[in-house]
Order: sequence, then structure tokens, then C-alpha cells
Amino acid sequence: MEARGVTRRGHSVDEAGEIIGCGRTKVFSLIRDGQLKAHKVGTRTIIFDTSINEFFDRIPAVAPRNAAQR
Repeated sequence: MEARGVTRRGHSVDEAGEIIGCGRTKVFSLIRDGQLKAHKVGTRTIIFDTSINEFFDRIPAVAPRNAAQR
């Protein structure tokens, strides 16, 4: 995401949810479970791009369904 020509490295919980494709509650759940690393700046929770990328790298691929199993 860019703000005024500056590439942002940190995102709010809402922004991280948009990037990941889930809501605030799920983002906080991922943080609580240690699947997504977050930092506190005062009262704000910040999720860095690197944490989001690492989260995506750890997600296992879905195995294709075998047509014979239907």
C-alpha cells in the first residue's frame, strides 16, 4: 500500500485483513496463535509486510482432488 508516494511497510489490523482476505477477528486469532507476527506501537497493533509474506509462505498448498474419489 502507498500513502503519498511512500511505500508503507506496516499495516493496521484492518489493512492486514484486507491483504490476507479475512476479517479483524481472524487476524487477531492468527496473532494470538503465533501464525502472524505483530508489533505494538502505543495502542496500535502493526503488522509488517514481512510478517504477512512469511504467513503466506507457511500456508500449505491444497492438494488437488482425485476424480476417482468422487
